[in-house]
Order: sequence, then structure tokens, then C-alpha cells
Amino acid sequence: MFQVLLDHDVRFYAVVRDKQIIAQKVLDHNKRKPKYRYHPNHLYDRCVPILFETRLHLSEAYRIVFAKRGASDRTLAFQRGLLEAKRKLQTKRGIDSAAPIEVVASSPKETACLQAVDYFLWGLQRWFERGEARFINLVWDKVGLIIDRDDTRRRASGEYYSRERPFGRDLRDDPPPA
Repeated sequence: MFQVLLDHDVRFYAVVRDKQIIAQKVLDHNKRKPKYRYHPNHLYDRCVPILFETRLHLSEAYRIVFAKRGASDRTLAFQRGLLEAKRKLQTKRGIDSAAPIEVVASSPKETACLQAVDYFLWGLQRWFERGEARFINLVWDKVGLIIDRDDTRRRASGEYYSRERPFGRDLRDDPPPA
């Protein structure tokens, strides 16, 4: 499958979060507001604007397919995240995009692009959890941008990695973040 990805004109973009850091933030938040209850959708919903805020002015129209998560319909929440991304684009960069956006919920078995994303995400997961870089190395030329939101050692907004700026000199030489 990795060879198939290399043979096609695809770009992969992702926002990654560290579950241990998120867990600590939730615990800290619970100390301030004891009635607060974490829900995984909150994290997902906050990542959507981050992922799309620099992408929604590049084409005349968009059809964005996202993976269904559970039984509930998250289309409206996803659309709200995209509208937030457009607002951020306007506020931060002064760019107003009128491009229409169609949002579609699907599953990887029904949609090839979601299958491709699963392979990229699997490679990233292997890198972050096991320090195993061979899979993400195979497809690194297809990476558009990976935002590690929780690596704030140098910048509060996290680290930004691309084909031109990989995780380290060579992924094989750079240990994953702690």
C-alpha cells in the first residue's frame, strides 16, 4: 500500500497531540472546574481549525471527507471547525475565502482517501509511540505538514514539520519526542 501512495499525487496533513499531555491538562482543568468532563470529540473539534486554517483559500471549492467516529453524526461539528478555520484565516492573515465547502462523513472501507490517511497515520503512530521511522520515512515525500501541537519547547503553537523540515536531519537518526 505504501508503494501505491508513492505512485499518486497526494499530500498528507495532520495535527498530532500527546495523550499524556492532554490527560494532564484535563486533570488540571478538573482541579479548577470539578464538574468538567473530558470528551474525545472536544480534542478532535479543536484540531480541525488548526489543520485547515492555512488551506481553505487555495481552491475554488472543497469537498472534505472525514472519517465517521462512532454512531453520532459529527458533520455539523466538523463544519463549525471549518468555519472557525476560515475566521482564523481572515483574522490572522487578512484572507477572506468564499470557496464553498462540502463536508461528507464516510468510512475508510468506502473511501480510498480515508484508507490512504489511515496508512499515513499508522506510520506516524509507529514513529511517536515506538520510535519506528521506516513507515513514515517511506512516504515522507508526500507529507505537506504535520503540526505537533504539544511540542512547545521552541514555540507555544507547537512544532511544524514538512518535507523540507522533517522531524530531524533524518527520521532514522532522531528519537521521537518524549
